Amino acid sequence: MLSLQVIALSLLAVVSANPLAARATCSPNFEGAGISILGANGFVTPNGRGHGSSAPFWHIQQTGQSNGGYIFRDIVNNNIALTRNGDNSVTMAPVSNTGTDP
Repeated sequence: MLSLQVIALSLLAVVSANPLAARATCSPNFEGAGISILGANGFVTPNGRGHGSSAPFWHIQQTGQSNGGYIFRDIVNNNIALTRNGDNSVTMAPVSNTGTDP
C-alpha cells in the first residue's frame, strides 16, 4: 500500500512540473504587427509621452540571441530603438540589425 502512495505522489510531481517546463520555453511572436504599450500615464510613444490613442507605435522583434531578448523599434523608423541605460532609464537610439546592440 505504501508503494502505491509513493508512485501516486511521484506521478503527481511529474504532472505538476510539466506546466513549468512549458512556460520556460514561451517566446511570444508578434509576427511583425505594430503594437501599443500602455503605461501608467497612457499609451507610450517613442517621444516618451503618454497619450490617449491606442494606435500602434512599436515593432517588437526577437533578437535571435540565446538569451531570448527583444528589440523595441519605432514603427515609423525601424533604425531607432529603445536602449536601456546603466541607470535603468530608457532612451531612443539608432541601432544595427546584428541583435547584439544594447
